[in-house]
Amino acid sequence: MSAVFVKSKLYSCEEKRRIYEDLVDFVKSGCKFEAFTVELYRGITKMFGHVAVLKRDEFHKIWFGTMKDVLEWLEKAKTDANVKAPNESLSDVESEFILWLQSVEGEEYANAFERIDISIRKEEVELRALGRLVAKYPSATKNFLATADVPF
Repeated sequence: MSAVFVKSKLYSCEEKRRIYEDLVDFVKSGCKFEAFTVELYRGITKMFGHVAVLKRDEFHKIWFGTMKDVLEWLEKAKTDANVKAPNESLSDVESEFILWLQSVEGEEYANAFERIDISIRKEEVELRALGRLVAKYPSATKNFLATADVPF
């Protein structure tokens, strides 16, 4: 990585590099909680307009709990970057992350999240339709439901 991070009042250059790398790894993981490190949590709550008022697990659930949440957060990250000087904030980490999001690799992850979100919403619609059909035709679906793994 060729990014150069500036030491700030709260973070060394190396700490900023780790936060940036953790953030990219977190997105690459699909924004899974296991990849939401304590160091990343402490950094991200000072970036992109966030304020640390929640526990790490609560913060993750609110901002990354669903694919829709992830997509909304990625859009927020692109527009809510800190404008303070890098020696006073994590604005250089934010700027570098936005550049990564706009790169081919970052775009591929964002597009994959969007496809997953569309698939999930499509499946939810299909399950609701199936539920209506089962309610409408209970005798015809009785044998089917006895052998199928239907989540309702």
